[in-house]
Amino acid sequence: MDLDEKIKVLQTIDFLKVLPDCSWLAKECGEIELGVDEILFEDRELGKSMYVVLSGEVVVYKKDREIARGSVGEFIGEMALLESHKRSASIKALKETVLMEITENQFNDFLTTNSQTLISLLRTLSQRSRNDLDIIETDYQKLLEQQKFADRLQKILNDASNEIYVFDSTKFEIEDANTTACKNLGYVSRDNLKRLSYSDVAQLAWTDGLIELVEPLTSGEKSLVIFEACHKREDGSIYPVEVKMQLLESKAPNLILAIVEDKTDQKTMETKINQMAFYDDLTGLPNRNLLIDRFELLIAQAQRRGKKVAALFLDLDNFKSVNDSLGHQVGDQYLKNIAQRLRNCLRKEDTVGRLGGDEFVLLLANLDQEDEAAKLSEKIFQQFSQSFDLVGNEIFACFSIGISFFPNDGGDAETLLKHSDMAMYGAKKKGGNHYQIFTPEMNLQVTHRMKMEQKLRKAIEKKELEVFYQPKVDLKTNELTGLEALLRWRDSDGNVISPGEFIPLAEESRLIVSIGEWIIETVCEQISEWKKEELSPVPVAINISGRQFDQNIFRIVMDNLSRCQLEPRSIELEITETTIMKDTETVIKVLRQLKEAGVHSAIDDFGTGYSSLNYLKFLPVNTLKIDQTFIRDITDQNNKAITQTIIAMSQFFGLKTVAEGVENQAQRDFLLESKCDQFQGYLFSKPLPSSEVSKFIKKN
Repeated sequence: MDLDEKIKVLQTIDFLKVLPDCSWLAKECGEIELGVDEILFEDRELGKSMYVVLSGEVVVYKKDREIARGSVGEFIGEMALLESHKRSASIKALKETVLMEITENQFNDFLTTNSQTLISLLRTLSQRSRNDLDIIETDYQKLLEQQKFADRLQKILNDASNEIYVFDSTKFEIEDANTTACKNLGYVSRDNLKRLSYSDVAQLAWTDGLIELVEPLTSGEKSLVIFEACHKREDGSIYPVEVKMQLLESKAPNLILAIVEDKTDQKTMETKINQMAFYDDLTGLPNRNLLIDRFELLIAQAQRRGKKVAALFLDLDNFKSVNDSLGHQVGDQYLKNIAQRLRNCLRKEDTVGRLGGDEFVLLLANLDQEDEAAKLSEKIFQQFSQSFDLVGNEIFACFSIGISFFPNDGGDAETLLKHSDMAMYGAKKKGGNHYQIFTPEMNLQVTHRMKMEQKLRKAIEKKELEVFYQPKVDLKTNELTGLEALLRWRDSDGNVISPGEFIPLAEESRLIVSIGEWIIETVCEQISEWKKEELSPVPVAINISGRQFDQNIFRIVMDNLSRCQLEPRSIELEITETTIMKDTETVIKVLRQLKEAGVHSAIDDFGTGYSSLNYLKFLPVNTLKIDQTFIRDITDQNNKAITQTIIAMSQFFGLKTVAEGVENQAQRDFLLESKCDQFQGYLFSKPLPSSEVSKFIKKN
């Protein structure tokens, strides 16, 4: 018999009619075929199965007396499962018959996992038991059979993993409960539990909850009610449950059967998943997902009330230095402390969240004026002017804050966050510890920047970048003393892109790291080519970005010198004051390694940074380059004084000086008089492509 036909037969059985699907039984249980007069089992035999007649007909007899017949859709042999596995009658086929065998394990599994069938099964078995017991020889045997049935059923209920309760439908007094119910509620005996009302156990969230739930069962409106509640243990603690209630028909008052599943593990897992999905693990603040949800809600409320909403994008200015110097564990505690202090700056209706890293977002609700966001920014700066004590270190937190507003700067959360992020970068360009309000021009700038970054990436792939070389000369002799490698970019359309435009972009996008490594390789290869031409090339200075110190710049330099078979003094590395001040300890360490290996270094744009004079005596450098801003207007007395001071200080420390941007004879004369060593600029030569440098070297 195929599966569909088997299921149809099962669905005609009384205690299975309540199920929407009998496919589990149909798939799991096997079939037995009997010929005419073939015996299925005999009285007093041991048996651990019951059977459903799928086709044909069987006769049930005891002591050669026919008791009953079983046709399609009827079940037989169940009493052996409820007793001690001894058959109470014999079965044989009246004609060719097919039966489905349900083993004891399948029977128990089915009853304990399909609560809907319990009541129906009890009705069916009770009716059949009454019919069978009319034929049993003595009243004693009748009572014994009933007791065995009750004991077996009680064992099934006690072995169930779910809590099972029987209580009356009016006062809800508990008539009975299984072992699992007593264990879960913490009661030592069933008698203690029977003294309670089920309404005492089930803590419902609304008044008269149990009355409202039971009424549809007693009125016949529903046959099953399912709801969630919390069960209260004897010690007063509670745990979440799911309850399925059915009416258990009996003499008045009616009894209710409740089958209860403990949902503690499920609810705990749901809470963990919710926490992971919507909250930051480190600070406990809302993450991006929850921020977006709350932002959209605030926007909807603001639309109805005619109010404004502000998004403040906060980026810590000094987090990397704290993390690198004190370690990640201290860095994590630093972020936790910052999160708590930000909470204290806000009203109850506002939200603070963490996007990750050192980025935070504040959402300000129901604003009347935009200046309220600016006032909060000032409050944040004031609050964070007080330091944090981290493992004995006094740390000050500084923020760059970008601000955008609904509805002026966008109509949805993603747009407003993007615009506040743009404004934050504007604040960071001011030097940090500032706030900046978004303007439409920022959007245009970011769009242009994105296009330029894409264009620069393609330029690297297409090899549009080129190294030019600007000569450096001795002020006294006018002899060539060196070259500076300068990056140039002519795009595929022939347009020359200014270094002032694409170098900062390369820095921000970190493309400068790969570009810088390529420049070192290219310069070393070019010097090697000049050597092959039997020229005596002068040292070539290469500008090094601060980001390259994050990489192994020492190894990169030495590997390229070795590969091209060059002396260490063939190149000179130039770094800016800003690079030194960002990570002085690391820079000094690398420069010392390079100097010990024979590679010279110079400080570029000297005089434009800050505090570098404090470190100058410790820096293992050979040269100071005077920034062209002081040379450009040398008639200015302040510029003259600064330039002469730099030259005098260099001489004191035994360093050479190179003046940048020399374009006229007056500038040269002043530098010569001030005893500057070298200069570079258009007065002597503009930057030259590599193809022209050979001729220039020969000429000079």
